[in-house]
Amino acid sequence: MPDPEVVKSAVRRISWPDGRTWPIVDRAWNVLDILPREQSAPASPVLEAYVKEVAIWGKLNRFLTAGDTVRAALALANVAEWIRPLKGQEFEAADVGDDVVSLCQRLLARMRLRGIAKNQYSWAAKILHWLLPGCAPVYDSLVMRQRRIDDSGPTAYRRIIDWEYRLAASLKPNEIEILQGIPEMTLLGAIDNYLWPAGRG
Repeated sequence: MPDPEVVKSAVRRISWPDGRTWPIVDRAWNVLDILPREQSAPASPVLEAYVKEVAIWGKLNRFLTAGDTVRAALALANVAEWIRPLKGQEFEAADVGDDVVSLCQRLLARMRLRGIAKNQYSWAAKILHWLLPGCAPVYDSLVMRQRRIDDSGPTAYRRIIDWEYRLAASLKPNEIEILQGIPEMTLLGAIDNYLWPAGRG
């Protein structure tokens, strides 16, 4: 279990200077909140910009092919009605871990139907993480290496979720101190920010 002081340091090091997550997350939610049901969800330049920024942040853009950001944005629009019920949910909510795994699988299925050939599990989970920071951890090779997880896909993500939820619960008494008043930061985000530098080391 990481020392709360180490987690605090990681949060401060990785957060934006003004203490906020990307304004583009808010803009993406403005679109997702009003999208119609799956079959009629339109293309959105805002969602395209959002999924592209997530890919750049996660250093995944080098694995993408031409048109993948448009396809991922359309896939995200297609699952808006399943994302909305999880908005603002925290890891303590009943069955929320199952809902996150199911949502990630649904988003991946839509990405494949839209024509993304590579199985972009890490990208899909990161797209969800920034929209649902209280309940959707990052799926990343660094995190998996740090936790010695040899599985892949939904099995690996379930293991990441279970471990991070348990750790977040243990850190709950120190939550105010760890998050240091950083707007929109969550315990899951703090844990991910701790694991990334640790994994690189």
